[in-house]
Amino acid sequence: MASTIKKQISSERKVIRRISRGHQVTLPPHFLKENDLHIGDSVEIFEEEGKVTIQPIAIISSKDKSRLIQTIQNLFSQIDNEIPEEKKFKDEESVFEVIDQEIKDSRKL
Repeated sequence: MASTIKKQISSERKVIRRISRGHQVTLPPHFLKENDLHIGDSVEIFEEEGKVTIQPIAIISSKDKSRLIQTIQNLFSQIDNEIPEEKKFKDEESVFEVIDQEIKDSRKL
């Protein structure tokens, strides 16, 4: 009985696919579902001991990226509210002047 189950599992995990003219291989839907992969996701492909392995890579989703950007913007907004008006930069030019001065100062060290 155990060998029958083992054979079923191993045969479900093996799929034969052809490499297309564009050097592409289509992954079966159950592989995508089991690994929570979606269109646009990234995978790492590597060769190890004569075997080619495809492994999902955790890259931030566009939804998570939007949330992260919003969080950063909120933090900058809080910082801006805490900085006295006379210490705030008036324009990009004044930011570059400070950066330029910091670079010059660091080179003197």
